[in-house]
Amino acid sequence: MPSLRVIVALLLALVAIACQADGQSQAPARHGSKALYDSDDPAIVKKSRGGICYESSDGRFAGIYHYTAYANMDDCLAEGGRLPSD
Repeated sequence: MPSLRVIVALLLALVAIACQADGQSQAPARHGSKALYDSDDPAIVKKSRGGICYESSDGRFAGIYHYTAYANMDDCLAEGGRLPSD
């Protein structure tokens, strides 16, 4: 039977992995793209997997977890994104 130290070590390792994976929802930017990589700036524009560009003022912005970040709406639209339908 595993000792208590081994079980605690495994649990701590799982917690560390989960914490690292938590902030990794953005797709990495392609070379030559206007996409940002790893930005926590609340003023970013998020392009969802469906290709819709959301500004931080949009009520759906906080619910977008899998996205590519852009500095502004023009960059997002230039990279193939589209405006959300209201």
